[in-house]
Amino acid sequence: NVNTFDGDPTRVIRYVEAMQPEILVLEEVDRHWLDELATLHPLYPHRVVEQRPDNFGIALFSQQPVKSSSILTFGSAELPTIEAILDTTAGDLTIVATHTLPPVTATYARLRDEHLLALASSLSKHKSPTLLVGDLNTTPWSFAFRTLLSDSGLANCAAAFGVLPTWHANHPVWKIPIDHCLHSKGIVVHDLRVGPNVGSDHLPLTAHISLTNSSTQ
Repeated sequence: NVNTFDGDPTRVIRYVEAMQPEILVLEEVDRHWLDELATLHPLYPHRVVEQRPDNFGIALFSQQPVKSSSILTFGSAELPTIEAILDTTAGDLTIVATHTLPPVTATYARLRDEHLLALASSLSKHKSPTLLVGDLNTTPWSFAFRTLLSDSGLANCAAAFGVLPTWHANHPVWKIPIDHCLHSKGIVVHDLRVGPNVGSDHLPLTAHISLTNSSTQ
């Protein structure tokens, strides 16, 4: 989550160039952000983008070819979710990237939970190995998150790595884990870690996974 209006494109780009993940999900991207991120296009020739002028634009940058992609919505808030099938050397990998409303009001909390419930139902029907990534605006201890796991059949990538707080990046003490990576069967998670402050209110989350006999970040 790059923080649409207050984030720092230069620091984000510098971090991506240093890490060079094979798959990159960016949330809160508007037209200005996408213009700045164009410098990464040579590194990521395959892209799926849904830019918006608010905080809910979303982008998938990939070094792996994209076989198919869709922009979906789940729940009444109708926020965009990217669903893309990547053509990897080890077979198909489905990436689902989403961003829910923050629960700052009772209505927003209800819409967030509705989003996650509808998403879980969709994920439960997936056949190929699947990763769900994004700012879910909920902690792993919430009822909404536990329902997402049980109804989707996905597992929390962080299960073996402890609590990984990602927000608020600039608070010296108080941080909570609201950015998540979930995985289906057929995926092994070798590492999951929080990165440094890159100028957003969120810290980046990096996963090292393997699919059959390949590995990717």
